[in-house]
Amino acid sequence: MKFGKLKDLIGGIAPTIGTAMGGPLGGMAGQVLAGVLGCEPTPQAIETAFETVTPEQLAEIKKAELKFEAKMKELDVDLFALETKDKQDARKHFSKDWTAKSIGLIMVLFFCAYITNNHIASIYTNANMQWRFSFFFISLV
Repeated sequence: MKFGKLKDLIGGIAPTIGTAMGGPLGGMAGQVLAGVLGCEPTPQAIETAFETVTPEQLAEIKKAELKFEAKMKELDVDLFALETKDKQDARKHFSKDWTAKSIGLIMVLFFCAYITNNHIASIYTNANMQWRFSFFFISLV
């Protein structure tokens, strides 16, 4: 079951359950939340039930969060340490990936080409827009 989408939605009301939903304890957190909302413990059912949540159910979600926190302490599970470890692991694996850096560099180069093109075009064309666009495309080549 993938509860990652619900993490932000529920995290505002019940941060501990929201954090658990995005991690390895998502199934357990989903069952707790589904029990309060009276629906199946699937992401779609929880999302549908969450659209029509009542103030009483919100209070029950807060109570369930406190029970969930107590259960996590009893099991000696630190959800925030798990989330931090997950982010550090992602940074370690993707720090050598050049995709984001390449896209950023290409965007900067295109921006510089655009600014240069507009400067050159404004000097030579005297506000003729058709020439500006052709200069832009020629400068990209």
